[in-house]
Formats: sequence, C-alpha cells, structure tokens
Amino acid sequence: MQVGEINGIEDLEALRLEWSRLWERCPHATIFQTPEWLLPWCRNLFGGGSLWSLAVWRDGRLAALAPMFIWGGERKCISMTGAGVTDYLDFLCEPDVAAPAVQMILGRLGQREDNWRVCVLDDLPPESPLLARGAIPESLAWRRESCANCPVLDLPATVEELYRRLPHKFQVDLRRAKNRLARAGKLEVELAGEPTLPWCLASLFELHQARWQARSQTGMLASGALQAFHREAAAGFLRRGALRLWVLRLNGAAAAVLYAFARWPRLYIYLGGFEPSLSRLSPGTVLMSLAIEQAICERFQQLDFLRNPESFKRLWGARDRWSQRLVIRRSGAAAGGVGAGVADAA
Repeated sequence: MQVGEINGIEDLEALRLEWSRLWERCPHATIFQTPEWLLPWCRNLFGGGSLWSLAVWRDGRLAALAPMFIWGGERKCISMTGAGVTDYLDFLCEPDVAAPAVQMILGRLGQREDNWRVCVLDDLPPESPLLARGAIPESLAWRRESCANCPVLDLPATVEELYRRLPHKFQVDLRRAKNRLARAGKLEVELAGEPTLPWCLASLFELHQARWQARSQTGMLASGALQAFHREAAAGFLRRGALRLWVLRLNGAAAAVLYAFARWPRLYIYLGGFEPSLSRLSPGTVLMSLAIEQAICERFQQLDFLRNPESFKRLWGARDRWSQRLVIRRSGAAAGGVGAGVADAA
C-alpha cells in the first residue's frame, strides 16, 4: 500500500469514480462520505485555506481516502472536508485494510509537521476506524471526547409494530392530527424525482425559512451558497438513488417538507419544514409518520435523526447515539490540554 497527497478540488474531482467505487465497497460508510456530498461542499461552502487530502492505494486501487483541509493562518488547523453542514465525518477505508490505512494516513500527517499544528476531527461516528484501539501512532498526542448527540430509531419489521410501541398519548395525538389535516382539504405526497426536484427544493427552502422567520431568526438555508450546495448535492443523490425528499401538499400548496438521504440499512433525516400558519394541523408530524412508514416498507433497519436531541425524536422512540471528536497534535506540541490518551466519552 502507498499513501499520496491530493491538493485542490480538481484533483479530488479527477478521483470521483474511484472514490465512488470505494464508498460502495465500504458498507458502514455514511452517505456524507460520498463525492456527491463533499465535492459540492468544496465548490460552494469551502471558506478558505487549502484543500489537502490523503489517499491510500493498494495494488493500484483506491483503498482509503481522508478528505481534509487546512485553515487558520499561523494556527494551521486541519479539519475534515464537509465541516459545518455534515453530521458525520470520517476517513473512508476498505474494511479489510482500515487499520493499516488509518496508520498510514496519520503517519503521513505526523511527517508533515510544517503543514499543521492541531488536527480537530469532529462528528466521527462511533464505528469510525479512527476510534479503534491503537489507531493513532505513538508519535501523535490525542484526546477523544463526545461531540454531538445523534438520536437513532431502530425500525421494526412492520408499521403496526411501530405504532404499538409508541406512547399512548402520542398515538392519540398523531391520529387526531391526521384526521384534522384530512378534513382541511385534499392531501397529496410528492416524492422528488428529476422533473419535480427544483420545485421540491424550492419548497424546502421556503418552508424551512418561514419557520425560522416566524421566530424572528435566520434559518440555516438563508444563504445563496447553502442553497446552491443543496441543489447540487440533492441532484447527485437523486442520480445515485439516495435522495428522499417528500413534500406534503394541502389543496395543491406545500404544507410540509422532509429532506432525507438513504443508504441501506439506514435512512438519514436531514432537514424539514412546514407552513407556520398550519401549525395547529401538525403537517410536519404527519409527514414524518408517512416517511417512517415508507422506510419500514423499504426494509430500512434504522432511522438516523442526526444532530440535536429534539423532543419529537424521543416520542418516536429514538435512543441517544453520540458522535465523537478527536483532537490530535504532535507529541511535542501537546499544549492546551491535549495529551496522549483517551478521555471518557458519553
């Protein structure tokens, strides 16, 4: 195996096909490690610094990829590509060579002392190869800590079983919400396809923004750069068959929208929104129930609600699942509370 450096988006783009094939060979990789997600981030959201990735090749085939960037001027901090809008970030490694590949990548990191001072790897999923015992070379000092709570719902085999295990009050409230919405007019559910994707995304932007404006706050989709990023990412996921973008229409107008990504056995619920004037009808809750039912019908095993433990996630029966943060320094630069060892994680 050999490790090499990749500089600039053009070099990453040239690797797209190999990258995509590597992702397909990694059954535990998240949807956020695809070129369909990270390349649009580089084009639309990269805020400055230098793209700097490391790739491991085995017999001429891409076996691991660590997409990163360097920022912060003299501080020279390394972070993972996709930071800010991505709920899980990680190195992408073929399972049978994950341990040596991580060692090679971090070993190269340690050799390039001129490139960085601290490496902060946020939002690592619990199964990340970076968190395996002995993954980090002794030449590097490190600290591990909890990063974000990403509740997950283990899906039953049938829709009937899902509703049987919900709290009784929530069952009653959900049934009443469906009845109220049905009495309000004609209901339709649109699943985005190629012809309808622009309208579905426009509905997402509008309804998500309306919800935040009702609180006199700026929503996360307010900027043109973020909207351009999601247009590109959603189109890429649609081509891959990984996009699930539902719009619930009431009398022809968008009442609620749910933006999700699929990679079996997990469905990732990324973002949603609803028309604030219809809040008494709970269109967002109704649409969520329809999406979960569809996930069960598609034989998904888990629904990942991603960051933030909002109360509605617990109503559905989601359990806590913490992503991790790994802070790495060269052993000779372990100031600032970073030392060799591991901190207790929740």
